[in-house]
Amino acid sequence: MYINNKLTEDLLLGEIYYLISKTYFFIENIQKAINFAFLAKSEFEKVYNKKAYAKSLELLAEEHAKVGDLESAIAYSKQSLNVYKELEQLDKISSIEDSLGKLFFEFDNIEESFEHYNRAIKIREENTDSKLLDTLFNLCENHIKTKNMNKCIEILNEIKNKLNVSDVNRLIEYKILTFRIEVLQNNIKEAENILLDTLEIAKRNDMKKKEADISIRLGKFYLELKRDYEAAKYLDKGINNLKNLGVIKS
Repeated sequence: MYINNKLTEDLLLGEIYYLISKTYFFIENIQKAINFAFLAKSEFEKVYNKKAYAKSLELLAEEHAKVGDLESAIAYSKQSLNVYKELEQLDKISSIEDSLGKLFFEFDNIEESFEHYNRAIKIREENTDSKLLDTLFNLCENHIKTKNMNKCIEILNEIKNKLNVSDVNRLIEYKILTFRIEVLQNNIKEAENILLDTLEIAKRNDMKKKEADISIRLGKFYLELKRDYEAAKYLDKGINNLKNLGVIKS
């Protein structure tokens, strides 16, 4: 019982530290935000140790069963099961690990950010969680920041293989990331075609806010290329859409 209560306590404390870190981040007290993010990390590491503990109990049960000590085998199995039941809360942890990855990204601590994203990925892969794609998107942002284009392309290919084309929001996010990679690699025509195609997807699915955002991105893209006519056309279209949505005032 102590082990189970302690596990829940570690989870709760880790979540509280994470929320405090996020609060300090929003009010721009970055140092305190970083301090509490590391405290959250410390609590979650305790939980991962419990997973190893549960596995060791399971192995003890197997060993006692082999030598015919069924009473001890059953006792260890029950203890192991109780810990595993508590560890079902790892789904919640994966979301917080993903968010901690974002926070450390904002702190410019890319090494820590990678560590938390990789933990979230491991949990989400084990649980076949559809939110795995979101963490892969975030991981790709890290590689863009570190200018590791090859790794980012590798992750984009993984996303492409896992992506359901009916998941339009994630499809658009995938295409915008692909567009950014093409721009960074100076593949201008390919980048343009990707963004125009993404705009059409948003239009077909009546995603007005996405359509506005992509139009503005396209306008800025043309502006960089000094293609003033296209830049004005898409910037105007995007701004008008945002006005119609009430996002910006006339």
